[in-house]
Amino acid sequence: MKNKKLIIAGLVIILVVAGFFIMNQFNLFTTNVLDSNTQFEGEIIKVNESSILVEVNDDANIKKTSDVIEVSLNTKKKNHDIKFKIGDIVWVIYDGVIMESYPAQVNGVYEIKLVETK
Repeated sequence: MKNKKLIIAGLVIILVVAGFFIMNQFNLFTTNVLDSNTQFEGEIIKVNESSILVEVNDDANIKKTSDVIEVSLNTKKKNHDIKFKIGDIVWVIYDGVIMESYPAQVNGVYEIKLVETK
């Protein structure tokens, strides 16, 4: 009797952990609501082939992590027609994941909007 209860408890734990793993794989824990933690504005200070370096505006929440963010140009919404230049002001929408190096890096970029050109 005692062994049956242990086996059932073990199976329940395995099923719960597997369920969380599956939900995480399909992003069922995340929402598509954009907030101040998944977007920021700043000025481009360097343009590379696959990324731009953005000096973050003072009012952005991401500024608590880093004042300069390397933003991947490999976005989910393609911006192939935009040629970014130093001095351009951009609005970056990303998945909320920040690699805490210096400069910090944002790779899960949904879109980079050109706000103002130099």
